Amino acid sequence: EQPVDDFDSVNADLWSKTQFTVLRQNNTKTVLAIDISTSMGIGKRWVNVKKAASQYLEAVPHDAHVGIVLFHRVAYVKVPLKQIENADSSDFLKNRLEKVELGVGTSIASALKVSMTVLQTSGPKDSRDSGGNIILLSDGQESHDPRIDDELIQELIDNKVTVNTIAFGTDASQKLEEVSSRTKGSSYFSDPENPNSILQDAFIAELQKDGS
Repeated sequence: EQPVDDFDSVNADLWSKTQFTVLRQNNTKTVLAIDISTSMGIGKRWVNVKKAASQYLEAVPHDAHVGIVLFHRVAYVKVPLKQIENADSSDFLKNRLEKVELGVGTSIASALKVSMTVLQTSGPKDSRDSGGNIILLSDGQESHDPRIDDELIQELIDNKVTVNTIAFGTDASQKLEEVSSRTKGSSYFSDPENPNSILQDAFIAELQKDGS
């Protein structure tokens, strides 16, 4: 495994010029599911993703609930659903993305299963059966079981979970687009070496849609 350090100063300056516009909505439940396989350590990939996620967290309405799931060959909960009450709440979540340990392999299905469990078992008790959103980012193909199949996609649909996917580079699994399409989500492609508005827009896509 390989540790990933803080933002590169040049990329931080580039990203600091980005402005986010989020249309307000109520009681959003979103899990950020982020690939931390070793390939995310190539170049500035993790730096760029972490910066985009941080700006997303700064833009989330203060009545929303956000959780974080990280995955490589297995997935685990970094933060269960937490209400964004103020800047301190956002900072807490942003800080949980620091000093992440990258791991070998990729299981996107594992990330989806764990994210769905987070939506069902944390956050407001009166809305745990009301579905929610997953924003999943990956730069690779599935290499470990479990893998995405029709049964998993149907389970997401049955549980009212919308999956927005970000294919981070040309090596990302083509299954990402299928999952987002079948769960009524959005799919995006972003160049991992060149941070741009596509990556940023993808992170806040469901906030814009649901708030319109």
